Amino acid sequence: MYWMMTAFTILGLYQGTSNKTTIPNLSRGRLASFAIPLPPLPEQREIARVLRAIQRDIDATQEVIAAARELRKSLMHHLFTYGPVPIDRADQVPLKETEIGPVPEHWQVVRLGEVVTLQRGIDLPKAKRCRGTIPVMGSSGLVGYHSEGIAKGPGVIVGRSGSVGKVSWIESDYWPLNTSLWVKDFHNNDRRFVYYLLSKIDFSTYAAGVSVPTLNRNVIHPILVGLPPLPEQREIARVLSVVDRKIEAEEGRKRALEELFRSMLHHLMTGKLRVRPDTAETQPGPSERQGLAKTSP
Repeated sequence: MYWMMTAFTILGLYQGTSNKTTIPNLSRGRLASFAIPLPPLPEQREIARVLRAIQRDIDATQEVIAAARELRKSLMHHLFTYGPVPIDRADQVPLKETEIGPVPEHWQVVRLGEVVTLQRGIDLPKAKRCRGTIPVMGSSGLVGYHSEGIAKGPGVIVGRSGSVGKVSWIESDYWPLNTSLWVKDFHNNDRRFVYYLLSKIDFSTYAAGVSVPTLNRNVIHPILVGLPPLPEQREIARVLSVVDRKIEAEEGRKRALEELFRSMLHHLMTGKLRVRPDTAETQPGPSERQGLAKTSP
């Protein structure tokens, strides 16, 4: 399995071996004719053991990410219903029924436009971008860099067209494209809290248009939202930021493991790295000294 994965996805071997029909297909006969490098069975098993170990780490990390995302979802519901109180004290929080459901009695229910002012971004074609370090933000998030920005960070961006309703956070100054709406004024609210507040809203239900659904700021500014006092905004943002940092760290770990897997797959299958079945240690193969490994038996 690992050899076929390497041959098709990394080394690009066996190209042109499928039937050239309307739907290209690989026949059993062609597959059976492929030449493959075949190490002794103990070495095959050791190669597979090393690669399986990395794959298990990737799977375990994905499970941690999934659990952290579920925790985030649960916390979002709790914090925006009861405020920043321990879960076991939620029943002690006095609530009031509002147009948007129950919220703590001391929270306000206001229009979104009273919390933030959203502004449509400005187009910046790739041909007009200059080399620089300023993030260019589109509806789906980071799409490139430019030499100058038009918005001060930290900032919050909402997808206007394309990835409608996707909410992105950016630490630095940035350039928001016209496929996005950016927060021009936070009205003295906590910026990170605003990011979580906007993330909680399903903006896709407010998009108009059939072929290209688009979000109009004048349509979403009147949305009613619950607004806690500033100290509670900051505490809500702090709690959720802890979970987000955990997710980001695990996603970084997963990317590193996936790159390690790809590198080990390439090196082990081309003989640049050898494994000794008795000790599971790796050692340079002849191909590492001589150049590219041969893939024929």
